[in-house]
Amino acid sequence: MTADLKIGICLRFKNPEPWHRDWRDVYQAHLDYGARAEALGFDGIWVPEHHCVPSGYNPAPLVALTALSQVTSKIQLGTQPLLIPLHNPILAAEEAAVLDVLSGGRLIIGVGAGYRPGDFRALGKDRSERGGRMDEVLPLFIKALAAREPFDFSGRFYSVSGVQLSPPPVQTPHPEIQYTARSAVAAKRAARLGLSLNVLAQPNVPILGPLVAETAAAAGHNPAKIGVSLLRGGFLGKDREQAVEAVRPYHEWDVQEYDEWQAEAPDPDDVRLLEERKAKAKSRQSEPPPGHFTPEEWISAVASDEAAIKAVGLKPGWVNVTLWPPGMPLTQALDCLEQFAEEVLPHLRTA
Repeated sequence: MTADLKIGICLRFKNPEPWHRDWRDVYQAHLDYGARAEALGFDGIWVPEHHCVPSGYNPAPLVALTALSQVTSKIQLGTQPLLIPLHNPILAAEEAAVLDVLSGGRLIIGVGAGYRPGDFRALGKDRSERGGRMDEVLPLFIKALAAREPFDFSGRFYSVSGVQLSPPPVQTPHPEIQYTARSAVAAKRAARLGLSLNVLAQPNVPILGPLVAETAAAAGHNPAKIGVSLLRGGFLGKDREQAVEAVRPYHEWDVQEYDEWQAEAPDPDDVRLLEERKAKAKSRQSEPPPGHFTPEEWISAVASDEAAIKAVGLKPGWVNVTLWPPGMPLTQALDCLEQFAEEVLPHLRTA
């Protein structure tokens, strides 16, 4: 594997009802986990965004990363993703710039259009407008981060005058922007802007990758410089059986939360998918959770991710791992993190 490939950890700040704890303890535990990840040699900490979820699924990614910036000193800090259509782009740019200042230039901004209907309802936005908002708001957000003198902007959703961030971000012209894409439309939007791509899962790479490379080249961007980030989930224990059983109860709860989100989605395909998942739920208890549970499985998976990205002519960027299932005690989660750093990370650092 190439030395350029980076390994990050994902933190979701969930507090599931079956294992509910004081919120201050939950957030402190995540800060402790993030600080330990830096000490163990991970490259980044990535946090998502959702709103008014009973489990507390992180509603304030820039705030959470600001706190993490104060208990770390060198690890990169990323949103995965910041749901730009839900934000005032100038306010979001100001908050991101302050975070970049406080962290000493360690911010990466992953952006996305969002998909969960509840997020849009919670913030009073029309979900059907997310594509149009993304087309307008994202360029305005990026321009605000990069501008070093006042500018004006007039659009359908936002019009501003004399905008100039103070303070500006440390990184010039702005922190790296990644675009989370699940569809061809989103992938093309990212490619036209020359942004790094977060495709969430490897099966999307051979589908969206060639489209990104072609669209980026047509827009004057070098595809070989467009980074790709992926997500991987699982756990580690004494052996595969022990690791699977350690994760099972937390995984079952986690899957149920996502199933409930699918149930509220108006897209007929989402409803069909939910019915399929319900049909499989009866046998779920006898099946192992999906993911990787031995060092060998992890090493093989990351090598496969890198090969898939290279095969479509793009640049391997990040593999971000979810090793802490929601509800699991911090001590158990830290044991897994330390085992990963000892038994997996060294094999991913070889050129």
